[in-house]
Amino acid sequence: MNVRFISKWFSEKVVQMLELVPVV
Repeated sequence: MNVRFISKWFSEKVVQMLELVPVV
C-alpha cells in the first residue's frame, strides 16, 4: 500500500480518537 495513504489514514484516526477523548 501507499505510505502516504497509510500516514493520512493514521493521522485521521488519531484525530478522531483525540476528539472522542475528553480534554483534561
